[in-house]
Amino acid sequence: MRKYIIIAALALAACNGIKTERAAEAAGQKATVYYNGDIVTMEGDTATYAEAVAVKDGRILFVGAKDEAMKQAGEGHEMVDLQGKTLLPGFIDAHGHAFNAGFQSASANLLPPPDGNGMNIDSVVTIMQRWYVDHEKAAHKVGWIIGFGYDDSQLKEKRHPLATDLDKVSNTLPVIAIHQSGHLSAVNHKALELIGYGPDTRDPAGGVIRREKDGKTPNGVLEETAGQLALLQIFAKVDSTASEALALAGVDAYKRFGFTTIQEGASTAGIDKTWRSLAEAGKLDVDVASFPVLVISRDYMDAYGSRKEYDGHFRVAGVKITLDGSPQGRTAWLTKPYVVPPPGQPKDYRGYPSIPRNSLVDSLVEQCFIKGWPVLAHCNGDAAGDQFIAVVSRAEAKLGK
Repeated sequence: MRKYIIIAALALAACNGIKTERAAEAAGQKATVYYNGDIVTMEGDTATYAEAVAVKDGRILFVGAKDEAMKQAGEGHEMVDLQGKTLLPGFIDAHGHAFNAGFQSASANLLPPPDGNGMNIDSVVTIMQRWYVDHEKAAHKVGWIIGFGYDDSQLKEKRHPLATDLDKVSNTLPVIAIHQSGHLSAVNHKALELIGYGPDTRDPAGGVIRREKDGKTPNGVLEETAGQLALLQIFAKVDSTASEALALAGVDAYKRFGFTTIQEGASTAGIDKTWRSLAEAGKLDVDVASFPVLVISRDYMDAYGSRKEYDGHFRVAGVKITLDGSPQGRTAWLTKPYVVPPPGQPKDYRGYPSIPRNSLVDSLVEQCFIKGWPVLAHCNGDAAGDQFIAVVSRAEAKLGK
């Protein structure tokens, strides 16, 4: 397969033979000319190729003929032979979680092959044990042993790790293994104790605490909001320096795949504070578009609102409303029952809404209409999609398009 070279500086303004108005701004810096490859401009409906691209000070000077690119690059420019590889414009992330990508990079890698070695429950336990040995100082600082990426459907046992399994990692520190979807987690008994989950604990709205055969005792598997409470405890112990490091690690993860605009698709006021601090310090070299979770960010959004322009490569672009869960975890809200329900659920189980009260969803969406905030809606199941369509229809009837 042909290798790809992704140049983060390339934007979609790449039209053959056109010199950008930014050429003069980059005067005085050494330029680079890329040539001898499939330089795809993404202009038009069919593939359009250029002979060369001249870049200076992180900006495109020229796209077109090689001789003209060299001329526009000026004296002392560097020539880069692509050797037949492909060069593309930077990618725009349509759905992502930049901060979580950094958090994932700092956690034990529980992904199944080929991205990791999470093949069975024993390997998940071993990977987290080794991570703790290598990151003991960090683990004690936040007070948790953290892993990310296991997939029950790809584990040999075809089930989630349980509290009894994760007790083998540690029975003195809380342990959390986050599902590949991000919508479920598995924790040990120390974590259940710390969160305060016991036999008499009711399931939180929009989440489920899975139970043992007695139907009461938590078994360690937490769905949706039930697991988010554990993550909130972890993030509460992450200081500003560590938060910035995680955010920048997320940026680096995206940049490796050629993204020049990345999304913070379920943000909070605290996470946005980190992004804004990085932007003000000039530490962002890609655009970050944030969409705070509106149900917990209404006051924050009233204070800051959404913006069309980036400031230091950061902007609040709109809001996020999550209406259900994940098909992988069988928490997505469906109109028809799952063929195979999760353990302990009846045959007519259809998942569940994240926000059961339509009146609250109405209130959230109406606020967006009134304020002019763009909305990203998480609707994985068709019942959640129906809910959102109905809510938007009611808002339009009341407030107009």
